[in-house]
Amino acid sequence: MKLVGWVSFSSINQSLEADGTSADFGRFLSAANPAAQPAVTACFNSTAALSGYPVNSPGFIGATPVPFLFAPTTGSTFGPYSPTTCDGTQFQIRRQHDISTEWRLESTGNGPLTWQLGAYYLHIARKVGVSLGGDEGQGILPNLYNAPDTTNPTTLLLADQFGTNVYAAFASLEYKPTPQFTGGLALRYDSESRSANPLVPEVSDPFTGGPINPGQAYGPLSPEHATFDQLEPKVTLSWRPAAVGNANFSKSRRDAFGIVNLRAGIHTGAYTISVFANNLLDKQYLSEVIPAVEFGGSFVSPGSRRLVGVELAAKF
Repeated sequence: MKLVGWVSFSSINQSLEADGTSADFGRFLSAANPAAQPAVTACFNSTAALSGYPVNSPGFIGATPVPFLFAPTTGSTFGPYSPTTCDGTQFQIRRQHDISTEWRLESTGNGPLTWQLGAYYLHIARKVGVSLGGDEGQGILPNLYNAPDTTNPTTLLLADQFGTNVYAAFASLEYKPTPQFTGGLALRYDSESRSANPLVPEVSDPFTGGPINPGQAYGPLSPEHATFDQLEPKVTLSWRPAAVGNANFSKSRRDAFGIVNLRAGIHTGAYTISVFANNLLDKQYLSEVIPAVEFGGSFVSPGSRRLVGVELAAKF
């Protein structure tokens, strides 16, 4: 037998500083906390100084930053990334490190029985955050949270620490007593632990007076943790006389559910016919979730629903 293994490590440390896009929402027209008033003053002053400055149609800069609908004679329609300080600022971070490893014992030789036994581990630690701040014209303070009395007070904050630990053990046997027949058994056990810890402080937005994170309107943000376990068997049979027959059964883990797939078919030199059933029990699951805190959530891709069919193929 032989031992085969690998180890992988990666580390990411990224940040983004940019102009905001909040001018038309009027977020910086008033300050509930007097400490943040300088950002409001800067918004009004920069608008007055740039009144009439050309921007992309249908936008225009009036005498005040009040939206045009509420002040038709003096108001403004900025559009994104205006030349005034009324857009505010945005600061984003993504810091992640992960390590994964897999080790397998495999049989060697030319006998009818082959086997392998292995284990897998994955650890991911990820910190992501996006903050919106008032712009006093003095640059961005590169912190997720800045107090109201700073030159870049935070008005909106989304920030979390995510953790993932995956453990797996697997084994397989394949028996081929004759050139025409092959049978296989495989078994895999996965345990995946996920955690999410909010990093947003329990403070108020100095401009609106409301919570600094929308979720805090429904109570304090609390850590979340879940563990998903799944035993995944697979059986394979293949018979190869003049026409080749094959069948397999597998059960794999997707999100919190077990997904059952079946396939059987016959293959000759010129023709193939197979019947299959994917997601036989019609479980609803997520095939991919991409965190996108800068958009207030995640991009979610649902998994495929039950699909039953017949495949025909011919070669000429």
